Amino acid sequence: SSCLPPPSSPPPRPPPSPSAFAAPAPAGAEPLLLIIEDDPVFARMLQGLARERGFRTLVATGGEDGFALALRARPDAIALDLGLPDADGWDIADRLRADPRTRGIAVHVISVRDRPQADQRHGVASYTTKPADLDALAQVFADMTRHLARPLRALLLIENDVAKRAPIMAALAGPDVVLDVAASAAEALEALRNRTYQGLVVALDLPDMDGLALLREVRRDAALAAIPAMLYSAGAVDPEVRAQAVELGALVVGEAGREREGLAPDAAEFLRRVKQALPPRRPAAPAPAAALRGKRVLVVDDDARNLYSLTGLLESQGMAVRAAVGGAQAIAQLEADAGVDIVLMDIMMPELDGYDTIRRLRADPRFAALPIIALTAKAMLEDRDKCLAAGASDYASKPVDADQLLAQLCAWLAAPPPPPA
Repeated sequence: SSCLPPPSSPPPRPPPSPSAFAAPAPAGAEPLLLIIEDDPVFARMLQGLARERGFRTLVATGGEDGFALALRARPDAIALDLGLPDADGWDIADRLRADPRTRGIAVHVISVRDRPQADQRHGVASYTTKPADLDALAQVFADMTRHLARPLRALLLIENDVAKRAPIMAALAGPDVVLDVAASAAEALEALRNRTYQGLVVALDLPDMDGLALLREVRRDAALAAIPAMLYSAGAVDPEVRAQAVELGALVVGEAGREREGLAPDAAEFLRRVKQALPPRRPAAPAPAAALRGKRVLVVDDDARNLYSLTGLLESQGMAVRAAVGGAQAIAQLEADAGVDIVLMDIMMPELDGYDTIRRLRADPRFAALPIIALTAKAMLEDRDKCLAAGASDYASKPVDADQLLAQLCAWLAAPPPPPA
């Protein structure tokens, strides 16, 4: 299992920065799928299908948690429901596309809403209507896998003259580059709505809009405001046009006599900019055993079977486990020894339940920032909200998903990132 972050960080503990857990997966690990879905049955079905196809999974039950988790975990793909309890899925898709840290992640929508027109799909990679049969879902995963196999650099060349395309395409060609071609500004804008590109090559003379005007239109889109762009012309470029293009962050190619040198130097500079703009590859992160080894966890549950199974799981990761049968015993143990690193708190306990236990702990300054993960057999959104409102740091449903619980423990016990220089 890999160390992955929790979906949210509510008070009283200050939320970690978005970059704190941005590199959760070991190098060479299976791709990570983030499922943003409030139907627990359908989410579990997607998890099962994903795991059969070699994906690791994380689940968020709401849009805000899903967006926060996408920032931290940087998944390889996202399955997104539109009818979320706290946000419209299209808004989440737009935010994912607008943020430089997530705009390269393919978003696959699975929703009961009717399929939208192509120009209303907000740049998502695929759209599947519920109820979806196994064949339809298999196609979704085929699309995900195909997207993951895409080259490092996908560029869009906007040029209507076939003869002029050839030298540009030859100059930009490479084993890790794929060039899509649009013959007009309208085609280019539609392509940008429906696919993620790492760079744009724009001809100055287009049939429906000049290249400079198209660049201005592109820069109005928050998701494309910083995408590397090259504006080129077969002849000289007017100094005023050149100045405006440079203000828009574009490399300008087009001078008399340029054919003597060829396009290679400009193409190399453009590809260098594209490479610099790519999100960094995720470095390896410690395996759970390394991240959790030696950490002290208090497991609070009135069911001996749960205590036994959780103790076995956590001790297998090198954690020092203490157990408390009920809320009152948990408080007493923590007051006697405040050195516990994290608490797993069952909610449905007799006498003093998990909600009241957490509230009492949060009232003590010694435990105000102690990570507490609430565990409950209920999977309703209101139960999760109630746990967080009581002061829990995070939430996990029972029966416990071992991989996900270990991921949450890793995230909450990770050292905070160094302050920015």
